[in-house]
Amino acid sequence: PDPLRGNEIQIMAGFDKPFRNSSSKMGIDGSLTTALYGDDWNNYMLVNAAPYLRFGGLNRSARLGADILFQTGNKTRVRVVPNIALRMGITERTSLYANIHGGFIHNTFLDLMGESRYILPATDVRPSFSIVDMDAGLRIGEVDGFRFDLFGGFRKTDDAHFLLLHGVTMNGDEVPGPFVEGLKPVYGDLAHTHLGGMIHAKSWAPLELSLRVKKNFYTVKNLTVDESSIADPKAYNKPGMEIDLKGVLEVSEQLRFSMNYYFAGERWSYYEGENLQMENINDLNLGAAYQISNAFSLSIKANNLMFQHYDLWYGHPAQGFNVMGGFTFCF
Repeated sequence: PDPLRGNEIQIMAGFDKPFRNSSSKMGIDGSLTTALYGDDWNNYMLVNAAPYLRFGGLNRSARLGADILFQTGNKTRVRVVPNIALRMGITERTSLYANIHGGFIHNTFLDLMGESRYILPATDVRPSFSIVDMDAGLRIGEVDGFRFDLFGGFRKTDDAHFLLLHGVTMNGDEVPGPFVEGLKPVYGDLAHTHLGGMIHAKSWAPLELSLRVKKNFYTVKNLTVDESSIADPKAYNKPGMEIDLKGVLEVSEQLRFSMNYYFAGERWSYYEGENLQMENINDLNLGAAYQISNAFSLSIKANNLMFQHYDLWYGHPAQGFNVMGGFTFCF
């Protein structure tokens, strides 16, 4: 069959006007997102008008607004969601913050290719909708070269998609084509709560370290696989625990080393009528970059230094130990 073709267009515009004083504004932001395909795929369009009031002061700010959304795709919907951002300084370098938002998740073909290259090429994923998406936290500014961030949040999403291993026979012009084993979406209503913390250290100038720990809690309802309701659905392939450790060492103005370790545990998938717990992700990478001149630099990176064997998606293993390099030329 012919490959999928299409065009995506994004247009953004905004208008604002000060009132009362220079730090207070009223305005409206607007955006248009389209994904236009042929054949049997649903075209997608989202129009967003977002009026707001913005207030500011000494070490504090507030944006109060809403998004008015008109979406077409697998169906036509009009929705209104909050768009609120608050920040209050406690000290010069310590502040509380909160954001309350929501809206549609496009799930266009390009979006899904960014999520997983293993998705079945004939799969049209319908958009998801979050009636509320909240996060809040406490940022503690530099204390002897350390910064801290304690955070948490909650999101409620309808038509959340989860990608599961699935095979399909591709149709040719006259006879069935080859059998393809890929990922197919299933849908459910997802409630996601998270708590976590981050520490960033730069007490010794050449070395910069950051550690981020996040615990996720999921509740999934109304999930079906092959038109059968699942009695104990999970948030398939979404990690329950995440740890992300990053480091950068600047040996000189020309030479820099980097390190990244990522852990993801408590992942689940579903196959042949059963919930299956997946292997933990333990991914350690080391890299180096050398700046030869303002225009030319070299880089090298070694991946999966712990020689771990795990599936990124059930049935699709991660690449083993590998090394890659490249160069950058600016002109």
